[in-house]
Amino acid sequence: MEKFFSQKVDLRSRAAMVNYLRSHFRYHTMNSWNRSTSYANNVKIHHIVPKHLLERAYDLLEQEPVYRHIRALLAEWAEKYQYRWQVGFNGRSNGYLVLYQGNLESPANAPKSFCTECGQHNFKLVPPENPTAEEKVRLLAHEHKGWRDSVIFENHAEQILALGFDREAAIRIISEEKRRIELGHGEFSKDNKCGRCHEFSRVNFDTPPRRVVVYPGRSTDMGETFDPDEWDMESLRDRVRLVQSFDELCDEIRSVFLSYCENYIVEEVEVMVPQKRKVLKAIGS
Repeated sequence: MEKFFSQKVDLRSRAAMVNYLRSHFRYHTMNSWNRSTSYANNVKIHHIVPKHLLERAYDLLEQEPVYRHIRALLAEWAEKYQYRWQVGFNGRSNGYLVLYQGNLESPANAPKSFCTECGQHNFKLVPPENPTAEEKVRLLAHEHKGWRDSVIFENHAEQILALGFDREAAIRIISEEKRRIELGHGEFSKDNKCGRCHEFSRVNFDTPPRRVVVYPGRSTDMGETFDPDEWDMESLRDRVRLVQSFDELCDEIRSVFLSYCENYIVEEVEVMVPQKRKVLKAIGS
């Protein structure tokens, strides 16, 4: 892969590393008025594509398979950094790849169940189909989480005692379950009814999906002097390696795009779209 953005940096030299970081191209993470900037690279077509491929390159800009390939590379890179660092275009037509800070949504904020009929997500868990005696007591904490623990017991004393728990044990279980809810372990709904289609068809996720979060308003090393008192050599190396990895990713994306330019053309084809029409039909025919 041709090195277009990538640079070698002497990781033994503080001066070389600081020079690399401070001289690196930067761009806005949002808009110019926001004033936040981060490490970036100019990937405008006329900047990264040879002149003889420019016309073909502009045609390829609108092709979804090309962007799918590029998005896959961006996602793979972000996953390597647990999404704490991500790379994205500052606007598809803007022409700049920017290093962003980000994260994965907290598990506490992720949906816990979904409807098998309509696909609707729900942020509460479906209760166990055949709960144990202890689970039945725990479910009371979900059903009445705004009540005091003692009040829950008093209102369900007969049921709880029949399950084999005395007052002290029941209140301990209820209190423990409330703490679990507060810590984000998930809250049970009353049943598995879907709020959208109203079918009793919700099931819990095996692994709740977590949304990728990007912080476009955050700058990275903007105005940073990399003072030795704040940046030891290992911290500085880590930052250089991160930015080098970003540059290598930009090189890989450029290489992929050039490969499309060299091996594909955009051709206009006529697509026949099936249509339904109502026509007369003789009875009995």
